[in-house]
Amino acid sequence: CSSDLLEAAACGLAIITSCSCSMPEFIKDGANGLFFKPCDAQDLADKISKLINDQSLQEKINENAAIELQSKWNNETRVGQLFDTYKIL
Repeated sequence: CSSDLLEAAACGLAIITSCSCSMPEFIKDGANGLFFKPCDAQDLADKISKLINDQSLQEKINENAAIELQSKWNNETRVGQLFDTYKIL
């Protein structure tokens, strides 16, 4: 998961990212971020316009992202996941 995108979410910025390679473990499309189709500039532009023109959607995404970060992506949880990964190795 991209730390840049997590930091953006933590700062209250809505995330719009490609659905092919970024953040599927964090982003739930329409709930705490938006996905656009890879290599589709028009879809990206549409998603940006959607957020600009829908303040309530932007607020919902920001709020849900903050909740997701606090519950599943805090330092304690991430360190635990890292230890679990090393145990497997």
